[in-house]
Amino acid sequence: MDCRSEKSTINGPIAQAVAQIAETSKLRTLQKAPRQRLSRAITLVDSMLCSLEYLNLEGKAPAPGALASRIRSLRQAMPGECGIRIDPKCTPQRLMDELFNVQQQLLAMRAGPDWEWAYGETEDE
Repeated sequence: MDCRSEKSTINGPIAQAVAQIAETSKLRTLQKAPRQRLSRAITLVDSMLCSLEYLNLEGKAPAPGALASRIRSLRQAMPGECGIRIDPKCTPQRLMDELFNVQQQLLAMRAGPDWEWAYGETEDE
């Protein structure tokens, strides 16, 4: 094979298609990343709520160390624009209330602007 045919293979239509597919795949991954981060945070919140509800039914308090660790994991998974005001030392009920608020924010962010009406305050007319 001579130099010309090697060069034409590298720049040929198949090589261009492969490069285009790779670029499209990379862009798609970057586009999906924020939604995947939201899904991970929602899963963490759901898991924490489930654990707290179970402990609450048994009349037990959550272990502070384990709770602090899970809150740290949640903060790392949260998008930057979503503030978290969770104190591991607060009562389980207060913690659950705050987690429900965080969950509502995350679900609204994942749903996007077309669903803002579903998460807004209702006004009595």
